[in-house]
Amino acid sequence: MYFKKLDIQIFTLDLSSYLQKVMSGSGTSFVEQRVSLEIISELKKYFVFKFYPNLINLTTISFPGAPPHRDNFNSALNIYLECDKEITTFYKESFGDKVLTHYNENDLTSDLSFSVDPGDCYILDTSRIHGVRVNKKNSSRKILRLCYQNINFEDLCNGISVRTIL
Repeated sequence: MYFKKLDIQIFTLDLSSYLQKVMSGSGTSFVEQRVSLEIISELKKYFVFKFYPNLINLTTISFPGAPPHRDNFNSALNIYLECDKEITTFYKESFGDKVLTHYNENDLTSDLSFSVDPGDCYILDTSRIHGVRVNKKNSSRKILRLCYQNINFEDLCNGISVRTIL
């Protein structure tokens, strides 16, 4: 498995005081804005963290989406703030030890995919080839991404739990 849906939905997160500089994106359909690590104090209301992220960003993916790629970190906790049933697809690995940053979708075979609703939270194995298809021209997906450089997917799944709210 390359993704795990967490049993929580988060609908209200005020990021305004945590937003920092816009980081580079790959074209106009993909933009990242750095988010201060101080937002962890806000996220601790929802999660118990065994590991803290190396980087947090607000990612906006617009039409036509993000082509198949591997991220430059191993795993991530994604909190989907805005979305419209865009599909994330993971692809079968068929390149052996050769690691590329971007792939031609025609050379790949789909493996697993999922779509999200606003507020959904997923842990992803971002070291695997994956892409996002945005089907509507005026639609975009906004994600708060907690990025973990040296924590693999399985360890991250065991290292983040949903806080029980009493």
